[in-house]
Amino acid sequence: MTIANMENTTANRSTGKDGCPCIDASKILASHAKEERSCETPEFEGVRVSGSCFPFSYGSNVCLPHNLLLDPICKRDPPIPRFCEKSWCYVDLEKCRNSPELVHRSDWFPLDSDLFYSYSTCDSTGSSLEYLEYIKGLREENVLKDMSITVTIPNYNYPFMYKRNPTTGDIISRPGEEYFNDNIPFEGAYIDYMNDIAALSNGDIKKLNYTHRSKG
Repeated sequence: MTIANMENTTANRSTGKDGCPCIDASKILASHAKEERSCETPEFEGVRVSGSCFPFSYGSNVCLPHNLLLDPICKRDPPIPRFCEKSWCYVDLEKCRNSPELVHRSDWFPLDSDLFYSYSTCDSTGSSLEYLEYIKGLREENVLKDMSITVTIPNYNYPFMYKRNPTTGDIISRPGEEYFNDNIPFEGAYIDYMNDIAALSNGDIKKLNYTHRSKG
């Protein structure tokens, strides 16, 4: 559906409930279309959000499944995320305070923009949690399994990063040639901390390789 077609369908759409009506947020969105966030398509000028271009009318005035119409996430092969088909609109927080509607602050724009939206004012069962659950699912599907990481230790700093004399087992107080010998393992609180992170990664981090900086 094009932007023009979408606008033609809004005549009979709900504008939200009386106690929490939809608002025209186009000026707020336009105020964020500066420098790197400004964008343009053959159909409209808009604001760039999460790598995609959205028109200034996005989320304004009427209850619509705005994401289904405009969000690239919702244009992928089915099954599409649940939040895509849910109607919502931007609302005025102060007008909604005395209503029973659920209002959420938008996390796509700076906090000082005071941009809020609601599913319930559109009689929708949608929730901001559905979007967060979808993003969480993407992250779980795209984790890097069995990853090896090389960690450069910049210097000795006992008790955080140090080595032992391979013959006596004594802690080396000053960096010498042992520092540049990767066959002598690093020890210390920072090393233990990094190893604990690897152990908690559920297999994402397979191995941590500790090495020295250059001699230059």
